[in-house]
Amino acid sequence: MAGYEQRGPHALKLRLMNRMEELEKLHEALGRFGGACGFTEDQVFRVSLACEEIVMNIITYGYPEGGEHEIVLTAESLPGEVRLTVRDDGRAFNPLEVQTPDTTLKLDERPVGGLGIHFVRRLMDEIRYSREEGINILQLTMRHEEEGMRNEHTP
Repeated sequence: MAGYEQRGPHALKLRLMNRMEELEKLHEALGRFGGACGFTEDQVFRVSLACEEIVMNIITYGYPEGGEHEIVLTAESLPGEVRLTVRDDGRAFNPLEVQTPDTTLKLDERPVGGLGIHFVRRLMDEIRYSREEGINILQLTMRHEEEGMRNEHTP
């Protein structure tokens, strides 16, 4: 797969362009990564959904001027957790500054947007953001019980 680099059994680096059709590559790569790491279906789903939401937001809002841009995802499975890092050169955007939506409101009373980031917060245990030299860096951590893994897991 173009742009996909499995870095040992428990790490990968994926390069995507800022196009929606790249989301298929994202899901395929994370499925392979999860399989190599022995993730349960639920763990693969959580990682894939969180990454899809982040990458989709970057593609949709990160490049108002257009043009081709690269989004880089790295993933590493460690004992007890999965660490994901997404880097992009889009406009500065800290998702941690987005207010949590009021999910008690009726659908027609809620403002449009904000639910994707809300889902990511719910799916991940830790989220950190920084911007360095014009690059957004979003780090996501999902903790898991070793017993939840399908296979023996050794980094």
